[in-house]
Amino acid sequence: DQYLRFAAAKQMARPRMDEMRGSLDISICQAVCGQLTGPVWSGSGGNPQLEPWLANAFDLSYEKYFTSENGNKGYLSAAYFYKDLSTYIYKKDIEWDYSGYPLPPPGPGQIPGVNYPTSDIGTINAPANGEGGSMSGLELAVSVPFDVLWDPLQGFGMQASYSDTDSSISPNGPGTSEPLAGLSKYVSNITLYYERYGFSARFSQRSRSAFRAETRGFGADLAYININGETVQDAQINYSFNDGALENLTLFLQVSNIGDEPFTTSDGGDSAARPVQYFEYGRTTLLGFSYKF
Repeated sequence: DQYLRFAAAKQMARPRMDEMRGSLDISICQAVCGQLTGPVWSGSGGNPQLEPWLANAFDLSYEKYFTSENGNKGYLSAAYFYKDLSTYIYKKDIEWDYSGYPLPPPGPGQIPGVNYPTSDIGTINAPANGEGGSMSGLELAVSVPFDVLWDPLQGFGMQASYSDTDSSISPNGPGTSEPLAGLSKYVSNITLYYERYGFSARFSQRSRSAFRAETRGFGADLAYININGETVQDAQINYSFNDGALENLTLFLQVSNIGDEPFTTSDGGDSAARPVQYFEYGRTTLLGFSYKF
């Protein structure tokens, strides 16, 4: 009833399709672009030669399983994981040779060397492959029928999980401090339940700390937002008829987002960050039934 597991793997995540596109948007940069001073040709686009995200991953876990005298089963587990990235993807300004591109000639008011480039060497902002960085974390999980602790609590139980994750990956390139998109340092879930004699009741709460997310901004371009931490509660009550004329009928009542938790974003990840968005979606109540034929 106890297990110690170790795993090692080579993991890969492919680039997004838009990151591998072959098209370019070209303009003239009048200021400082990368390592060059304007006027120079400047562009943005994709990189068809991108390598995927690659990581060497290691996992170590301990699991303990048990059964109550009433036959109800439970477990607890603790796991540590470590991912060592050998390749990741970020946006980078690099020098680019624009010779061979159909560059427009100087227009009215454009003077070579003043506000029109005199060289075909310019800059491009495109996805590139970076190296280094790691991600590690601890995951705890438990599923406990409470009659393991005291027999009169048969039918009651709890399921819960918690994770704490750290990352040294610089998704915007070496020397930057922005967090990895989608990564919350703390994530937790807990469910308390009662299930017996056809009656079922559950209360759940899920929480995650603030994180940086990818979204679609103006013109459907990819944009990043800082989503603040949130805690959401849900509850459900069911009753199933197991015999008689109403056998196979189940009645249920569900309430989602009990505390009307808002969705909020800010312009940074610290306590002094200014609010950007605030959405309230309200509480949702569902009353219904199901019948098995």
